Amino acid sequence: MLPFCLLISLAGFTALRYNAGLMSKTSSQPKTNKKTSSAAVAEHDHQHDHHDHQHDHEHDHSKESYISANEKILLSLPWAQVDESYQKQLRLAAKNFKTEGFRQGKAPLALVEKNLGSERLIEATLQELVPSIYEAAVKTLPAEKRPITLPEFNPIKLNKGEDWQVEAYFAAFPQIDLKNYKKSVATGNKKAAEFIKEQNAALKNTAEEKKSTEKGAEKTVTQSKELSENEQNEIRLQHIFQALVADLKPTIPELLLRQETQSEFERLLKQLEQFQMKLEDYLKRREITIETLSNELASTVLGRLQVDFILATISQTEKLAVDDTEIATAFEKIEDAKVREQLRQDERYTQQLKANLLQQKTLDFLLKLD
Repeated sequence: MLPFCLLISLAGFTALRYNAGLMSKTSSQPKTNKKTSSAAVAEHDHQHDHHDHQHDHEHDHSKESYISANEKILLSLPWAQVDESYQKQLRLAAKNFKTEGFRQGKAPLALVEKNLGSERLIEATLQELVPSIYEAAVKTLPAEKRPITLPEFNPIKLNKGEDWQVEAYFAAFPQIDLKNYKKSVATGNKKAAEFIKEQNAALKNTAEEKKSTEKGAEKTVTQSKELSENEQNEIRLQHIFQALVADLKPTIPELLLRQETQSEFERLLKQLEQFQMKLEDYLKRREITIETLSNELASTVLGRLQVDFILATISQTEKLAVDDTEIATAFEKIEDAKVREQLRQDERYTQQLKANLLQQKTLDFLLKLD
């Protein structure tokens, strides 16, 4: 099962995008998607709803060595099929075409094509043909090479009278060599133990009864003398993550990183909208540029993805799984019966819940290692 954040459905290809300069940019059609870095996105303090822990890595994620190439396949569109679709798109466009000297829908097809231009018709033809051809092509790929992201397309041959060729780019599940990962876990635990010891010593030295006055009455507040079990587990996980990333050096496909970073940026925009704040004002308040935000967010997303895929690979290697009983128990914890039954019927929610439970089981597994 994919990490929670990557439970992406390819059905329908609603986000179909073309990496080509020949497509028109109308609001009703997918826009041209030229290859870009993640410099157009911004960073924010986001929460990961797929698990409770944060990924605070101190590694330099700006290095290109952490980013791997996308998968690429060549799609061939037979000319007979292309021509049939192209003529179909032309006839559809002609129905609403108006020009001087002809009633609507009565202009010659050659005149319609000349006035509309071939770009619009080519785009419509690709929109109709590419999804099914792409789906058929990826089904022939080995499991480890299949897409976990929406694809991007680059038309490379669109000559009249010849088969068209389109390159499809996508990200596959990163292949991570766990090596002796338990040694990395031990290293993380050792560093965590030292850090926890230092923190507990500091808490013990400063622990004392403090008095606070509330409405004229004195209230005694006792400061804890050591970290709680949950706090210690959180610290252990952070050090384990850092050790695993440092030793395993997992790489993330460029397209996956870009799409996930863009998603984080869009979440930021929604949050700002809720607070009626413009992006420009947000940048001014933080006294940083969009480029700085972009780099911060890309680094944060990269770290999250690295940990997510390491955890997913560990769960596969150790054959960890979530059974129906565990899923049923999780559903029973939802107090509202009506909401509970609605969610039971939601396949996507069930998948997310299962991924969530599996990841928590993997975290518990790591915490049990020495």
